[in-house]
Parts: sequence; structure tokens; C-alpha cells
Amino acid sequence: MTSDLVTSLIYVSRKTVPAPKKAEVINDILMASQERNKFLRVTGALFSASSTFAQFIEGPRLAID
Repeated sequence: MTSDLVTSLIYVSRKTVPAPKKAEVINDILMASQERNKFLRVTGALFSASSTFAQFIEGPRLAID
């Protein structure tokens, strides 16, 4: 039954993407994650600030670990 437990994770990472490519990179991240997250039954949000990304994700524990 542990695979049915819902867990969440928040993490922050430093951007290494040049500012002119920021929108393109964010779009690539979103496009890649939509199908994968749907398959894994994961939901979340991606936040972008000037020098960092922050992401909140939640779903089945095995998908998050």
C-alpha cells in the first residue's frame, strides 16, 4: 500500500540558462513534464525567478522519491 501514499517535495535550483533563452527553456521543461507527470500521476507547479527555479510536486510516493 505504500505506493498509494501521497507525498510532496519542494526544491529550488539555480538557473544556468542565459536570460534570452529563459522562455524557451521553461517551455521545454513544461512540455517534457506534462506527459511524464500524467503517466506518473504527479501534479505540481514550476516557479521562475530571476536566478532560480522552484518546483512543488506531489503524487504517489514512489513517483516522487
